[in-house]
Amino acid sequence: MTKFFFMKKTILKAIKESGKVLKEMFWEDYTVRFKDTKNIVTSADKESERVIIEILQKNFPEFNILSEERGYINRNSEYTWVIDPLDGTTNFKIKNPFFCSAIALVKKGKVLMSAVNSPFMKEIYFAEKGMGAFLNGEKISVSRRRMEKSIITYCTPPKKQTVRASVYALIALQEKAVDVRRIGAGELELCYVAAGRVDAFFVLNFNSPWDVAAGSLIVKEAGGKATNLAGKDWNIEDRNILASNGIIHEELLRILNRCSETI
Repeated sequence: MTKFFFMKKTILKAIKESGKVLKEMFWEDYTVRFKDTKNIVTSADKESERVIIEILQKNFPEFNILSEERGYINRNSEYTWVIDPLDGTTNFKIKNPFFCSAIALVKKGKVLMSAVNSPFMKEIYFAEKGMGAFLNGEKISVSRRRMEKSIITYCTPPKKQTVRASVYALIALQEKAVDVRRIGAGELELCYVAAGRVDAFFVLNFNSPWDVAAGSLIVKEAGGKATNLAGKDWNIEDRNILASNGIIHEELLRILNRCSETI
């Protein structure tokens, strides 16, 4: 058994178990607290994270871990598991089933392998660098739609200037695309780009690589692009991301760069 095969087996086991946790806890009376004035965390986040980390550490105890709730666990490895145990926490809290868990394996800033689980949709997305992107084991690819037929999604960190820049982008894009909307779970929205359901996704000025790390690889392996605003391949050090089907990427970059100047 090769190391990469064992990595794949481990990441898929962890993402499946986290999905079970989230689905089971969805209707429960779980605890909710605010990390700050704009961000909440639930006991479901914590339990999903515990299950994921337990599985990953059991199989790869030497790897670093970067997780949304627990932070960075440094083991001086060239490999890091990047974990979002519940992406779309607000959706989860209000009983909106558009949420997921996500895991990415990163080496020197580059994502090598990733998995995303949308438990209520019964969908597991997986990608390995150079091997394509898959949904429930079936290969997926981005859309071929142009701007005038596109649907674009986005996330907005709560910083005032970032919200303003995102609103400017929303106004500019509404004139060009069929629709622009905020759905509330960035990793899953990236997977929807990869599956050709939507045509682009962006976030400006964020500090949470776990929100996009897994999905960024899935988009690229599905034939799309995932870059920073300079048009270079996204890595976990970047604080802006644009993912698209590639066809509309350059036009979107021009619009987002213009709007980001207000940040």
